Amino acid sequence: MTIRSSFFNTFSDDEGVNRIARETGIKKLADRLSAHVARNLMWSLDMRKEVYPGDRLDILFRTVSSEEQQSRRDIPDEIEILAMRYRSVRLDKELKIYQFKASDWPFPAYYYADGTRVEPMMKNAPLKEWIQITSLLRDRRPKHDGIDFKAPVGTPVYAPWSGVVEKTNWKTRFNGYSLLARLDTDPAVWMILLHLDKIHAKSGQRFAAGAHIADVGNTGRSFAPHLHYQLQYEGSGRGRIIDPFKRHGSVTARIPPRDEPSFRETIAGYDRDLSDGG
Repeated sequence: MTIRSSFFNTFSDDEGVNRIARETGIKKLADRLSAHVARNLMWSLDMRKEVYPGDRLDILFRTVSSEEQQSRRDIPDEIEILAMRYRSVRLDKELKIYQFKASDWPFPAYYYADGTRVEPMMKNAPLKEWIQITSLLRDRRPKHDGIDFKAPVGTPVYAPWSGVVEKTNWKTRFNGYSLLARLDTDPAVWMILLHLDKIHAKSGQRFAAGAHIADVGNTGRSFAPHLHYQLQYEGSGRGRIIDPFKRHGSVTARIPPRDEPSFRETIAGYDRDLSDGG
């Protein structure tokens, strides 16, 4: 498909997407596809400034039955992207992205053709494993002030640094079970965790770096299990939000050498399917 005036409207206006939606009964197919594609593109493109009319997108995806959704630990919705190819007019480059289950990670993830992972891996992250980072800082309206880690309910949340719990469970209708902590950093920052399933620290309690302080949940205004992870300067308003990737730092992951033959075979098949469909 060719991107038109609006990235998201391109999907809802596409005849092929609408036909597949009718055939499969997936009423929100356009919304699902645009969200899944954006989650992969947001690491290489500013979705608000660098997506232009005339950009070209080819997608290979499959539908996921309700039975499969319930049985899989990586919590898929009605579709999953297998491969995609995006041609940027403004940047004059082509992005090829593929789903692959590497031997060193518990869930399928997305990789570029050279075997590097699309998502940079956050250092000292609050989760030791997650399915996908589905939202970044300020990537939508209303403004988003944190990072969303998609992960199964019950996934342990660990304190990246030592600190003390200031309060728990406020505005639970929206935040769900939640935790606010003052971290022992310089300058001091607050950590906010939202949509939790369980909290393992009480207000006023100190915790050490690496302590298991909560579990991922799906509480409050949440549409899928995930952790909202937010950092901000102590006592500041919404304008003093900290980018967790800048505070933590990150590294680039890639396919383990032992997985290279399987990865190459997988993406060759996906490339054939993309070419046949394109």
